[in-house]
Amino acid sequence: MALESITFKAPDPIADYKTVREGLPKDAASAQSDPIVIEAEQVQWKNDSSITLAFDNDIANSPYVRGKISYNTIDGNHWSTNNQEISWGFDVPETGFYKIAMREQQSFVSNRSSFRSILINGKVPFSELTAYRFPYDSGWKGTALADEQGTPYEFYLQKGVTRFRCVLHRLRSFQSSMK
Repeated sequence: MALESITFKAPDPIADYKTVREGLPKDAASAQSDPIVIEAEQVQWKNDSSITLAFDNDIANSPYVRGKISYNTIDGNHWSTNNQEISWGFDVPETGFYKIAMREQQSFVSNRSSFRSILINGKVPFSELTAYRFPYDSGWKGTALADEQGTPYEFYLQKGVTRFRCVLHRLRSFQSSMK
């Protein structure tokens, strides 16, 4: 291997949701398509082979097969190391605004939130998704990606193949960041 040069440059700043939303087409409407459902276990790519599938026999989980083990979740115990990432691909049927929701459970570290970067087509769409918080909860729940007031974010997606990626981030505790 030979290198001619290495360049270091500061990353481009990521605008906040309000700024990004104002820059999107004003005449674009919310998509009128059926919901796009992506099964968590249908991973397109992951950067660590230790991220494994698991089964959960909660009847509301999909797919659920009575009397059989069905690998229907990502094993959170193994998706717990900094910078591990998973991505899913899907087809967007029409250009427009979409809301993103997921069925999730964050109960692997008692009373602690988990933080993930959310990327769409390789980029964090706005600063609020750089380290998006998933609060602790002992059971499964439906969660829309939303602001602190609970208003769901609207994502402008172009028709065609889209890649959705989640990256795990461990935030230092308040105490250690004070040092």
